[in-house]
Amino acid sequence: MQRIEAQGWERGGLGWATAFLELLEPDSGMRAQERSTPVFSMEAGVWRVVQVRNSNPKPNIEAHG
Repeated sequence: MQRIEAQGWERGGLGWATAFLELLEPDSGMRAQERSTPVFSMEAGVWRVVQVRNSNPKPNIEAHG
């Protein structure tokens, strides 16, 4: 099972987005969450990825113990 929430914006030749992903492994019950924030640039009519930052939206103490 997975859930994805995403939003995106653009202004001029720049675009950016936020995405929240939640994955659940049905057999083990393990749950993983990730937040992604990509930045795009319009070049010759094509959106190209400039940078992507991925993070775990939990405090380190919760994520790693």
